[in-house]
Amino acid sequence: MAEEDDKKEESKSEKEENTDDLSTQAKTQKWLNNATITLIQWFPLGSSGWLLVSFIKDSQIMQALITFPLTGLAVAWAAYSKGFLAKLQTLYESRGDKDAESLVNWQDKLDQTVKWQLAGTEDKYLRCQGNEVDFSRTEGLNTFKPLLKDVFVPLELSGTAWRSPDGHDLPMPGGFHSQKSIQEFLQKADQLRIWDILKRSPQESIYRSMVIQAWGGYGKTTLLRHVTHIYCQKLYSQAPYKAPKLLPVLLDFRQWQKVIIEEKPDLPTLIEKYHLPYLPGGKDVKLPPNWAKHWLSQKVGMLVMFDGFDEVKEQVKEGEEKPRSLVSRWVGQQMRDYPNAVFILTSRPAAYRLDFDPESKFNLSFYIKGLNADQRERFIQSWYLSREKHFSADPNHPAVSTEAYRRTQDLLEQLTSRPELEDLAKSPLMLAIIVNLHASYDGASLPDRRVDLYRAIIRLQLGDRPLAKKIDLLLPLQDSQRVLQQLALFMVKGTLSRIEEHSLLAQLQKGLDFLNSTVESADFLKQMEEVSELLVKVDHEYEFAHRQFQSYLSAYEIIDANQENLLLANWQKTEWKDTILMYASLANATQFIKNLLEFEQQAARDLAYECFKGLKSANRRINSSLEQQIQKATNFELTGDDKNLITAKITNPNALQALDWLIQNTLYQQLETFLKNGQWKEADQETDRLMLQIVGKEADQGLSIEDIQNFPCDDLCKIDKLWVYYSKGKFGFSVQKKVWMACGGIPGEYDWDVYKKFANQVGWRRSGDWCSYDEITFLLEGSKHAHLPCVILNLDSRGVGESRRVSFLAQRLVTCNIS
Repeated sequence: MAEEDDKKEESKSEKEENTDDLSTQAKTQKWLNNATITLIQWFPLGSSGWLLVSFIKDSQIMQALITFPLTGLAVAWAAYSKGFLAKLQTLYESRGDKDAESLVNWQDKLDQTVKWQLAGTEDKYLRCQGNEVDFSRTEGLNTFKPLLKDVFVPLELSGTAWRSPDGHDLPMPGGFHSQKSIQEFLQKADQLRIWDILKRSPQESIYRSMVIQAWGGYGKTTLLRHVTHIYCQKLYSQAPYKAPKLLPVLLDFRQWQKVIIEEKPDLPTLIEKYHLPYLPGGKDVKLPPNWAKHWLSQKVGMLVMFDGFDEVKEQVKEGEEKPRSLVSRWVGQQMRDYPNAVFILTSRPAAYRLDFDPESKFNLSFYIKGLNADQRERFIQSWYLSREKHFSADPNHPAVSTEAYRRTQDLLEQLTSRPELEDLAKSPLMLAIIVNLHASYDGASLPDRRVDLYRAIIRLQLGDRPLAKKIDLLLPLQDSQRVLQQLALFMVKGTLSRIEEHSLLAQLQKGLDFLNSTVESADFLKQMEEVSELLVKVDHEYEFAHRQFQSYLSAYEIIDANQENLLLANWQKTEWKDTILMYASLANATQFIKNLLEFEQQAARDLAYECFKGLKSANRRINSSLEQQIQKATNFELTGDDKNLITAKITNPNALQALDWLIQNTLYQQLETFLKNGQWKEADQETDRLMLQIVGKEADQGLSIEDIQNFPCDDLCKIDKLWVYYSKGKFGFSVQKKVWMACGGIPGEYDWDVYKKFANQVGWRRSGDWCSYDEITFLLEGSKHAHLPCVILNLDSRGVGESRRVSFLAQRLVTCNIS
């Protein structure tokens, strides 16, 4: 009975609230109608009457009051000429109809504005959107879920942020035109935050369109959720954000790609009809007419964030256009239709580079940088403090912070003492996995390799944690993993990131039947979702908690089922790359690597190099029968002093070292070909590509100072010696180092004046003007000493960043004993 009374009271309250809203709106409408009638009586006044209407319409109250006496003086004339006006009414009936229609349209617009203010629509929407992003998603881990605001660490951006897609410089905003301010800005350009870009969007339209790229697990989605949270909490104007007011809309491509492709809604329709009702509490929000269009049309009014372009399914029937092409063209059309809005898209690099419509590309391109030591420490401290408070009966007790500090320091010690583990922790996802494992196995030593971390997570989720909670799983750990492996491989083969429930149950049943198990697929799925959390339900579909788990499990299935042939058949597909790299870390992939090299394609060589790094990290020995084939394949034509370094015969009985020679020499084959043929520009660009590949970056990124400081000495030596040898001592990094130091440069120290002197000496400046890349002389004869290579220095930026790169490159050459 009490519950029924509460419902009646709630219903009564809602009716009273609706009655109040209707009453207020009715009063507003009555006032507007009366005002309209009065204004019509003043129409014969001509310009003064319309001036008064205009001032009221534009909310210029003071001007309206000043105009009012002039209008009042003419009222007598209006009464006197009643008959005259009656006659005119007949003659100008058509014109009067048009004027009345115009006024009614204005009244309707004003009425809509009043309704928006009465309804508080903006606040209601922000609450719904904010509720969607409040919690931090710890992928694949059955632990507490901290609030995003408690554990988020600001991510830094880098890349081609200040260069357009065609490579030209972008316009600098006001305040950056002096040389000193440009230098200072460029010096920190590798440490940008998303807020640095958003705050410039009102002044320059170029900043209203950006793509943020990163590999899996680097925090693309988390970054957008953080931005959404700050705007929903109306914190955007405070330090450290200082951003303009924007209404955030976070759209997941996985969620809406089918709607976009099949129904082709415009952006306002997608937001109002689909996105808002999907949000928590969104179905209860009543929008005024044209609400989304109103916000999109305002100058810098709405922030539209498209998350996960790489998650768009690429399944397509023969003859049909690829979904990513359709979706990217749709995005491009929305940006053209609403140029005042700010648009952000996230994607893995390969998907954006290869599949995004070239005519619809974003203005700016950024990459998310890996977490540095300070960011890692802040995250671990915040995570452990949040966790200890969550599980403590007295969150404010001093022992809570003491325990959080103890655990934090133990994990930090493990990271700093083990370089491989520390390198993995640069990825936000891997750091989340590491800290969760550390919390679950207090005091235990953590694994170093990525695949070993995933193996530990699988063991934790399918074995140790259910056992600790005294939950009996339907299958042993190994059998549960095998069923999930078969599912993962099925999804990779079908390029699926999500799978509908009925298809999922069918695939799980096949795996269970393979094991001759009597367990029903629905029961198994329930445990995987509720106990292990390795499978996550999203609406009516399921997905692995993170795509990295799918890649790991599918690679394991390829090994267990002896289906390595699938890797060679699909090596060119970007959707298979993670699975291939996991396989190379899990298995003895030497034969697969050799098969890749036989394709004699640059993409195959690049993939072979990445696979070899995984093989090397596992410290595996290759089959000795391959040694003779590898030695035969290693055949270069260098002569002289460099022959022993670059083309030494393979005599070491360790076949892994032999494969290392093959990979390295194959890696530099294209560079040597360009240099040998005197194709200096192509060699310069190939040097840039090689160095980025070696440090694990994409082709359109740049080398950071940290990349240069840690660049492998062997690789730097080989690149330099190739340049020096084929240019007969004229070009090369070591040649540039000597010129730099002769100009007064000190390796590792920045000096702008020294850099200008150096640039003049090597021909990067002429008559006091900086050369663009197209103005570089790519000739052996006619160019200055030490003129090349130069592309890695990004000359078009013309700033402190490039001076520092030259300095630190010189320092690295000294450290590596290259002269």
